[in-house]
Amino acid sequence: MTNPLVSTGIKTAYWYIVLLGIFIASVFYWFSFGNPSRKDELYTQAFYLNSKAFENAIYFARVKFMSDHTQISSLDRWTINGIGLDYNNAGYPTGTDVDDSYYDRPQTVENCQQIWRFILGPLQPKLLLQPTENNYWVELNDNNICIYRPFHYKNLEIRYDSALGKVETIKISQNK
Repeated sequence: MTNPLVSTGIKTAYWYIVLLGIFIASVFYWFSFGNPSRKDELYTQAFYLNSKAFENAIYFARVKFMSDHTQISSLDRWTINGIGLDYNNAGYPTGTDVDDSYYDRPQTVENCQQIWRFILGPLQPKLLLQPTENNYWVELNDNNICIYRPFHYKNLEIRYDSALGKVETIKISQNK
């Protein structure tokens, strides 16, 4: 009788494939579910990466506004696929369906969503108007500042104040 680990043939090949599959599944499980601190660390890093991408995109949008002197109006100043980004008079984005350039800040939560989608483009995390799993959601506070939050971390947020062009990443401390 031969040992199945050292013999050759189709049965042995299947044995090695099954063994390799179990090993890969174990490693995948350990990275996905077995080490929650690693998963939390990856989510946090992705959040900060998105925050920095949003901040840089806001700066780029302002540079785009400042460099385009052909248009007098600050509405629809930067157009992609027929959708125009609207700016306030300081040169910061306020949405895509704004009808008055005198607004310094977004007027609706939909304006905040439009800014996120326009400037981050196809690489953006999905953004909704209410919290759902595996997505970001957006709120508009009383001062008309856009607040973007990831679903997994209620204590992290990105705030965008279009009157000042300021993007902040905030970690809210939770006192128990």
